[in-house]
Amino acid sequence: MLEFSKKTKELGFSPLKSVHRRESVLRTRKIHQANITPFSTQFKDSAAAGTKRNAICQCGKSGKIKGNAKSQSNKAGLHFPVGCIHRLLRKGNYTERVGAGAPVYLAAVMEYLAAEVLELAGNAARDNKKTRIIPRHLQLAIRNDEELNKLLSSVIIA
Repeated sequence: MLEFSKKTKELGFSPLKSVHRRESVLRTRKIHQANITPFSTQFKDSAAAGTKRNAICQCGKSGKIKGNAKSQSNKAGLHFPVGCIHRLLRKGNYTERVGAGAPVYLAAVMEYLAAEVLELAGNAARDNKKTRIIPRHLQLAIRNDEELNKLLSSVIIA
């Protein structure tokens, strides 16, 4: 107890009344001595230092370390943006309410169709000895596939 009051006087603090307050001040002091602001972001390793998702945040008065943020697309294992699709469904006046599973399902279907078309277009580009997909390759891919041709029969690809 005496050591604490001596240290606080040396650092310019007056003795504190409650134990909880002392612990809070000591934790804040440790944070400041380590040159970390209470709302700073620390990274696990230098390789992930550029990414926002791998951050560990030490936030607020509790000083607890929060876990990594995970997007809805990450949780569903998709590349297409689930959150953006959800927002567009809500703003589009299609219905009053949008369920949580609807944008995930729609993103999965869109991702599947895009992957299918790109795979066929890539094959068409490779057949023509090209490394870049052009609109002609998309046209060939869609028109040579029976199901995609039926789905996109009314679509004109220039």
